[in-house]
Amino acid sequence: MRGKKEGSQLTTICSQLKMLAPDGKIRLSDAMNTKNIFRLIESVPSPKAEPMKLWLANLGKERIDEVKEVYNERKEIRNNFKFI
Repeated sequence: MRGKKEGSQLTTICSQLKMLAPDGKIRLSDAMNTKNIFRLIESVPSPKAEPMKLWLANLGKERIDEVKEVYNERKEIRNNFKFI
């Protein structure tokens, strides 16, 4: 994602949804899906954003490892079931 300086604007990946504001009125608010939130965080060039980027990378790795572990367990169960 690029900043205004490079010619892109945040509004290109945001949608506007009607949401309840703190004053009780319904207003159009910018909203993003999960993928675009991650793209936004990734694009922040500040050193202060690095801890968040690192945390997200570690979280993603943990999730991939969990899925891989479940896959391997199921594969092992299927293999053991064939021998019974």
